[in-house]
Amino acid sequence: MAQGRRPPGGGGQVSTTTTPTKADELAAVEALAAQLGPSSYLGPWLRDALPWLADQLRCDYTPQRARAMAEEAARVRAEACCDAIAIRQAAQLDARRLLEGTSAQAEQLKAQAEADADRIRGRAWQAIRLAMKELEQ
Repeated sequence: MAQGRRPPGGGGQVSTTTTPTKADELAAVEALAAQLGPSSYLGPWLRDALPWLADQLRCDYTPQRARAMAEEAARVRAEACCDAIAIRQAAQLDARRLLEGTSAQAEQLKAQAEADADRIRGRAWQAIRLAMKELEQ
């Protein structure tokens, strides 16, 4: 229940202004949102914020200030950017290591294939020479 306030200086008289209730404050915000309308800049934002504001007031929390929310969002974005950079660098390092390992394996396979080809070529020439000798006889 709203009570009157005493004016500063303690004059003993009670002010006729009262502190609005939470319901009064929400109704005022809702009325302002309706007054501004859906084509205004703040009307839709206020309309979207009403459920959150109502929850905060029901839980007896003072709603977080917009500046604090913006600062928190900026901090989270900056942290996410730092995390993304670290993840990208780790992925690039892993890719480089994988590529180096794969390149080494490819070189080994190439060397083995060349050795096998040389061995097969040698046997083929040997078989050709033997066949030529048999034909000569």
